Amino acid sequence: MKFLIVEHNKNFRNYYKKSINRICKIDLGIEDVVFEETDDGFTAYHTYQDFKPDYVIMELQLPRMNGVETAKEIKKIDPNAKLIVVTGFCEDRMYVKAQQEKLMDVFFSKPLKYDLLKNYLLSSSGLEEVSAGQEEVMKSYKQITKKK
Repeated sequence: MKFLIVEHNKNFRNYYKKSINRICKIDLGIEDVVFEETDDGFTAYHTYQDFKPDYVIMELQLPRMNGVETAKEIKKIDPNAKLIVVTGFCEDRMYVKAQQEKLMDVFFSKPLKYDLLKNYLLSSSGLEEVSAGQEEVMKSYKQITKKK
């Protein structure tokens, strides 16, 4: 499984990689997890074309090309791209615009909660059903995605 992480903060990028690795290996049984990462939207767009990831995890506040512009460009070349926004700016104009234009598959606020990411990846991958013991986390996930 391939992930493109677009985040200007290296600590967040490392946390996402560590979390995704754990989710893929432990919960999905996927050993082959590959990452590309960048800290700006322009490079992310070009990396997407060559790398063709299964998921993109991206911040909206990015240098060179913001997250909304990056998402629009990625969706032009791949309308089925799975775009995950993780942002600390949920009241920001870009956040509202991304929601209105339905560019992203899901929005999470920073700091990203491991269980929310886990449940999203489990449900969107189609590889495993979410267990009944995770209902509370899925309830939170559904509330977030309902805002689209």
